[in-house]
Amino acid sequence: MTLTESAYWTRRLGVIGAVLFGAFIVITLIVVNWPEESAVPRYLKPTYTCTDTKEQFQEHRLSIPSLELSGGDEPFFTIETATGKIEELPLIANVYAYDNPGALLGAQNEAKKIALKFGFQPEQIKRRGASEYYWEEDAFGRSLVVQAASLNFTMSVNFKNSNAIPSDGELPTSEQAKQMAISFLQSNGWMLQDYKTEEPQTTDINIEPDGSFSEARSRGDAELIRVDFYRTKPFISVPSNIDGAEEIKEELQQEFHNYDYSAEQISTDEGKADLYNFSTEVVHEDTQRSNISIYIGPSNEQVEETSPNVQEVYGLEYYAWIVEPEPCGTYPLISATEVSNRIAKGEGSLVYLNEKDGDDVVPYTPQSVGKLAVNDVRIAYLDEREKRDFMQPIYIVIGEAFFDSGAVGRFYYYIPAIDYENLQDPAPVEATTEEQ
Repeated sequence: MTLTESAYWTRRLGVIGAVLFGAFIVITLIVVNWPEESAVPRYLKPTYTCTDTKEQFQEHRLSIPSLELSGGDEPFFTIETATGKIEELPLIANVYAYDNPGALLGAQNEAKKIALKFGFQPEQIKRRGASEYYWEEDAFGRSLVVQAASLNFTMSVNFKNSNAIPSDGELPTSEQAKQMAISFLQSNGWMLQDYKTEEPQTTDINIEPDGSFSEARSRGDAELIRVDFYRTKPFISVPSNIDGAEEIKEELQQEFHNYDYSAEQISTDEGKADLYNFSTEVVHEDTQRSNISIYIGPSNEQVEETSPNVQEVYGLEYYAWIVEPEPCGTYPLISATEVSNRIAKGEGSLVYLNEKDGDDVVPYTPQSVGKLAVNDVRIAYLDEREKRDFMQPIYIVIGEAFFDSGAVGRFYYYIPAIDYENLQDPAPVEATTEEQ
């Protein structure tokens, strides 16, 4: 081989080596960053059993309202989690049916009972179409609206009425306010069982001159305390006697999942077994409050004369939909890759946006944002105020918001979690020998 030929092949082999080395690096990066296959789908299969057909379930596809942004440009999304990617998410979750009995024949009488507990005169009931019963503002600025079909209700107070203003009495502590709210709900039979296990949350409230609310910056400035009640639901239930149960359990307890679980003993065909219920939070369209919110304040002695036991209650919003304790079926969820794609396209619903230390009580006003940095994605259930047939899972996308003004804050996006495009009909149930 001549010197020229040797130089030619040296260059040629060098190029081939560089290409092969580059391909090795690319493949290595793909393998390292590729989400590990979840153990859950291999052992738990979706049942699709909440409706008779997939088309029927499609009719219940979630559509979540989104907050508007000011300015013409859409914000730029970045993934800034601890690992720089969206970790693999659960691919199967429970769906729950709401217990919706529909309009009751005795709804008017039940509405009167609610009114009586607040000190309203039952005979002063009025009707708004076929949907609502209501009581007009009384001497203390209080009014009541009861939904005819569900008996959910709102007791609100007009704080422009001088008789409605809390007295100069001492505001209870947060713990006292929680206990007052719990006692009030329980004494009236309004505390649902699945709300009893979670700790209520409190928010200090200011009453503005126009009667609206704002967030108090200190307890000394607060005039009311809002107490919000929450609940959780198991998104996956894993029997200990199935193949791979421990593998599923370990996966769901990894650092980037870290889902809480409880165990209960069940009877199976093979004998006793443990059922691991992995639970997650139930959230609402308003991320800063719940569907049961009670405003607690100093005792109003004027109210006490006509309405004992409610003198510390300055408002109550009660939309406590009853959820069946057991899921009606399990359904497939969109993957972490699909979540990333939808985030990048801005296809989620913006449900919370505020600057750091901003007021979380005043109504939202459109703001201009340049960048949204995703820090975390987790599964939850959405409990809306409107009547629905099913409680469905969503993904909550949480992160930092960088406003055009230079301020930094927080944002929440909701993304429906169910893979609606790949639903199936439930498997036919085989007839028993007796039926055959």
